[in-house]
Amino acid sequence: MDLLKRLATAQGMTTVFELQHLFERDQAHREFERLFPDSSPEVRKLLEKMEVQAARERFETSRAEIFARDELLDHWVESYGKNLATEDIAAMVAYYESPVGRKDMAATQAAKTELARWTQQERIRRSAGLVRVLLESTSKAER
Repeated sequence: MDLLKRLATAQGMTTVFELQHLFERDQAHREFERLFPDSSPEVRKLLEKMEVQAARERFETSRAEIFARDELLDHWVESYGKNLATEDIAAMVAYYESPVGRKDMAATQAAKTELARWTQQERIRRSAGLVRVLLESTSKAER
């Protein structure tokens, strides 16, 4: 189990789990904003009575901690290690903790970051095209 946790850390999985936690917190913030929009005077009054900031913090913290980092790590370790021999895991740990393994992980993280940036930009660009086609087809159907 400890060897698998070392492997998870060396492979950058603990960073992935930490990023997941940050993502969940951001999603919680967005969800709260969706549930309680600032524009409604009635909702604003209700939230003031509920001590909105404290309620928001409790909600966002609870929502963000749906999956604790250690819980994700334990589940990953259990799942990942099922079909690996201890010798294989030790060899993988040695690789990922070596200078070339660390370079591999740095290159992988940089590529993942770039891919995420590119897909986000492309999603926006391509979605705009899809919306344009939808509006055009809707406009033609109304004629």
